Formats: sequence, C-alpha cells, structure tokens
Amino acid sequence: MFVMVVDVLRKRIENCIRAEVGKYEKKKFEEGLSKFYERVYFHEIDTRDRLNSRLQLPFAVIVSLVGILGYFLRQIDVSQDGLWVNLFYLFFVYSSVTLFIAVYLFIKASHGNVYSLIPTSKKTNEYHAKLSDFYREYDTCEELTQNYFEQYMNNTYIECASKNTKLNEKRSALLHGSNNALIVTIVLTVITFLFWTIRKSAKNRIYRSWAAINLERRE
Repeated sequence: MFVMVVDVLRKRIENCIRAEVGKYEKKKFEEGLSKFYERVYFHEIDTRDRLNSRLQLPFAVIVSLVGILGYFLRQIDVSQDGLWVNLFYLFFVYSSVTLFIAVYLFIKASHGNVYSLIPTSKKTNEYHAKLSDFYREYDTCEELTQNYFEQYMNNTYIECASKNTKLNEKRSALLHGSNNALIVTIVLTVITFLFWTIRKSAKNRIYRSWAAINLERRE
C-alpha cells in the first residue's frame, strides 16, 4: 500500500514537473518569436532607409542626362539632312524615350510610398493601461494583461512588417528598372553624341566648302 502511494505521488510530481517545463519552454519560444517579429519589422525599416540612400546616384545621373539631351535639343537644325543627321535624330529620340522611362520609374520608386509604423509610445502605453483596467478584477490580472499586450505587439509587428516587405520589394524592383533604363540611356546618349560629332564635322566641312567657293568667285 505504501509503495502504491509513493508511486502515485511520484507520478504526480513528474507530471507537475513536465507541465512546468512545458510552460517554461512555451514561454521561451513565445519570447523568441516576439523578438523575431520585432527584428523583421526593424529590418524592413532599415531596408527603407537603404533604398532612400540608393536614390541619390540615379537622381544625379538623371539630372546630367537631362542636361546633355537638352544641349543636343538646342543644337538641332531642321534645315540639315543626310544619313548622319537622321541617325542623330533617331538615337536622340531613343535616348529621350528611355530617359523618360527611367524618370517615370524613379518617381514611382521615390514618391507616394507610405510605410506602416508601429504606434507611438503614448498610444502603446494607453493600450496597456486599458488592458490592465479591463482585467483588474481577475486574479491573474497581471498575467492576462501581459499576454494580451504581447499578442497585440506581435500582431502589430507582423502586420507592419508584411506591408513594408511588399512595399520594399516593389520599390526595389522599380529602382532596378530605373537603373537599367538609365544604363540604356547612357549607351544611346554616347551613340547620339558620336553622330552629333560627325554631323557637326560634316556641317563644318560644308561651310568651309561654301566659303572656298565664294572666295574663288570673288577672285
């Protein structure tokens, strides 16, 4: 009889120990999960800042290309004709189109993007106070308040991080497309410059030829 009582007590103690260990492990797991959600949220915020920094170089390139193509535009002489002139016009149009695409994608990547942020410290503290007031009549008021508050923060981190991840992916794709369009624009602008140089040289030769003919006529 004594042995049976000892055995029952031993099993009860083992069950209690298992239950406490299970609660402890569950608590540690939930704490680790909460930290993971928090890290993901702040990682996306850091990604936002890095994307904003990456916008500076494309902006400088766009300004430079607009200046170069604007100079070419002022040099257009519709009275001229010929192969090199037509090629100059063709690649000038190509360069302008790809630059327009780059600018459009750049604007989409840099403007109109609203990120989801966690509530301010004041609002968070107010929510915690409301929970504490709501569960104050319960014996486990502190535990319930803490559990529901952690759940609230976890849901907030998850929702904000999910939206920000999609937004960062969208902005990154737009910026990548803008950079590719800028690379194409640079190549086309270089080709346009070559045809502009050839056109200008041909124009100067024509002027020199007309000057020589006029000089011979005068003599």
